[in-house]
Amino acid sequence: MKTRIEGIGEVVIQEIPQDRVIECAKFLISVYKHEGIWTWYTLTHAIAEFSASFSGNLLRPHYMMATLDGKVIGTVGWQESFMSCHGYELSFAAVDPTYQKKGLGTLLLTLAIKDVLKHHKDPVFLTETRQPLLFERFGFQRLHSYEEFGEHVFMICPFNDLKLPL
Repeated sequence: MKTRIEGIGEVVIQEIPQDRVIECAKFLISVYKHEGIWTWYTLTHAIAEFSASFSGNLLRPHYMMATLDGKVIGTVGWQESFMSCHGYELSFAAVDPTYQKKGLGTLLLTLAIKDVLKHHKDPVFLTETRQPLLFERFGFQRLHSYEEFGEHVFMICPFNDLKLPL
């Protein structure tokens, strides 16, 4: 999908292809390091997470990337939770700091949620984030937070509370 985002330009959003897993993993690590978090989270971990989307596993994760002129500038993922067939975890919602606050994160989350809604009519969404205000716009509620290199917030959003800003 191609879309024009004001302040960014023409962005291409697609599922992460297998030949770009390492590039997306490096992008994710760079964003996390910029935020000063997940110092234990290595490139090997990120590659394994993204590569899992190519497994034959029924509960495999799904990841999307946003690119500008071929360069990765955003990622987002979702996976059915192992806790419940109604639960879906949103993960790796990351945007290059240069392009934050321009609507790309909102667009990526909206697309991930709409993708889930194709598979399930009344899901419950879960996430852990350092950007709770973004998720609150979608109807997420804070469950718990902790301090580790800044605030991390666990959030939940039942289907009935879901708001799609786009």
